[in-house]
Amino acid sequence: MSKIIIFILLLLSLGLIGGLLGFSYYKSSLDNSFALEDDKIFTIETGESVEKILENLEKEGIIENKQILMIYLKLNPEIASSFKAGSFIIEKDSNLLELTETFQDASANRDDIAILIQEGLRYDEIAEILDKAYAEIPKSNFVKTEYLAISERPDEYEFSSNLATFLSSNKPSSKNLEGFLYPDTYYFSKTATAQNIIEKQISTLSEKISTDDYEALKNNDYTLYEHLTIASMIEREAFSSDEKADIADVIFKRLENGIQGVKLLQIDATLLYQAKDWKANPFLIKDVDGPYNTYKRTGLPPTPISNPGIDSLRASLYPNSNNYYFYLHDSDGNIHFAENASEHNSNVRKYINN
Repeated sequence: MSKIIIFILLLLSLGLIGGLLGFSYYKSSLDNSFALEDDKIFTIETGESVEKILENLEKEGIIENKQILMIYLKLNPEIASSFKAGSFIIEKDSNLLELTETFQDASANRDDIAILIQEGLRYDEIAEILDKAYAEIPKSNFVKTEYLAISERPDEYEFSSNLATFLSSNKPSSKNLEGFLYPDTYYFSKTATAQNIIEKQISTLSEKISTDDYEALKNNDYTLYEHLTIASMIEREAFSSDEKADIADVIFKRLENGIQGVKLLQIDATLLYQAKDWKANPFLIKDVDGPYNTYKRTGLPPTPISNPGIDSLRASLYPNSNNYYFYLHDSDGNIHFAENASEHNSNVRKYINN
């Protein structure tokens, strides 16, 4: 056997070992108990984002590394979407998986129903969350198919005057509501209809955009709809708020300057949106052409690919100027930026293929 073949086999073996070690660390982090000194009471306030919840868990010393739980929730968005507002007893020997189960058992003594809609979900995923929640309400007025129909063809429905003005000013004609269905922890009436819920989500988005944000839009080369599209990609690509503004600048540079003269965004999340599967392997579907394949189609995708939170929208409005054109996340969820393809390929070898 030649030395070259032996060397290649050695590299493949090392890559496999590295991947197994990374997965083993991730799995053990989910299963290991917190070993707290005492049980703790932890509160999720109404309106708190998933990232804020994780930051508070870390701040209060309940978890050590919020990135592990963030990765788990990104891969399993239906779990975070079932989180409820309320106060919880965190048992001292529980682990991350048990913690996520606890947060789905809140008991808010209200006439309304508390529903957490996680950042970065598609409208069809939101419809599933709402349908599951309202299935427990006797004689519910919520109809999943109605929610989907309004989300897909909003121009065929009448909204309140303020919302109609907001949509006509910011949503291009014939586009769906992807990007406008603001993610939050809501208390919806148990008698709410699909349109009631959609109107609340859109009005929450319009309220979250501050006067300063609207001023920034006036002096901007991109419309609010384009920023929502960019924010939707940031939401799916970023693992923490700290990296969002840097990712935003990478996206703008790829849009405006391109990579080696070709203005392809090459965003994996757009492939997953097209596949309607956030857990798909992007490397296996890069060659599947379609309007959301940013490896083949230049410019922005035709619509937002998720419904982003205000942090991602503001990252798009106020990007952090940098020299980067590439980025990747390692197995621990840490991001690594690169200024050129050579540096990026080195990061791939170091953090992905090692």
